[in-house]
Amino acid sequence: MGASRTYRVTIRGKFVELSARARGRLAAEAGEHGVLSARYTAEGTVTYGPELHGLAFRFETRLDEDVEDPQLAAEAEGAGALQAWAERYGVTVTADHIDVTCMDDIKIRRPSGRRSRVAGDAAGRSTRG
Repeated sequence: MGASRTYRVTIRGKFVELSARARGRLAAEAGEHGVLSARYTAEGTVTYGPELHGLAFRFETRLDEDVEDPQLAAEAEGAGALQAWAERYGVTVTADHIDVTCMDDIKIRRPSGRRSRVAGDAAGRSTRG
């Protein structure tokens, strides 16, 4: 077994033909599923608005580097987790758009020398010679 890589999956979809019971449950819990509760977790989190139309599902998984198509595998895991959530809530959802990002491929670029210039400026003097 090789090293693993972290993938974040974001799925945008819609609720389909909600029953009165499902609509009531989702509406009652809408405060727990607002944008401020959005997290990438192994179980996945769902966010939606009070209109109960669109939804976003965020999911995180770790896959071995030797997986043949990790993007496709992460997408499938995320879609499966969304369907599991929908089944727990007794609703039907669509998965209209799926984005997969490998977090190990993201590079954070910081401007060179920024830290010293900011520190010098804060002290009221220039950091240049």
